[in-house]
Amino acid sequence: MTPAEIELFKSTKAAAEKGDIHGQVLMGHFYRQGMGTEKDNEQAVHWYRKASERDVDEAQFYLGNYYADGVGVPKDYVEAYAYLNLAGRNYGDARRNRDKLEAKMSPDQITAGQKRTKELQKEIEAKIAAKAAGK
Repeated sequence: MTPAEIELFKSTKAAAEKGDIHGQVLMGHFYRQGMGTEKDNEQAVHWYRKASERDVDEAQFYLGNYYADGVGVPKDYVEAYAYLNLAGRNYGDARRNRDKLEAKMSPDQITAGQKRTKELQKEIEAKIAAKAAGK
């Protein structure tokens, strides 16, 4: 870990804590990779979730993969499917990973994942609307 990595981590964290969306995604990456800090999958999940709540495809992709593999969160194919499905609107790797995951899921799990996708989208839209309204 170089002094430059540590400094970049600190400045990015300060921006992310103030709501910088790109900083939040980067914080997920920094914790996932152990760049400028110790590797910490739970912290990576925390930052990816913050960016996911703001409808960032890349963050949803990583969060979906974490749920699929049980990294930093309990393994949950339904939740993984939902996040990968959302991310897959614009993120090709997410569609590929969702399709691979689907092959491991039962029809009931797939149906639940599709339902969860809609719920998650509504939750995200509500959070974005509330933030826009200043709440």
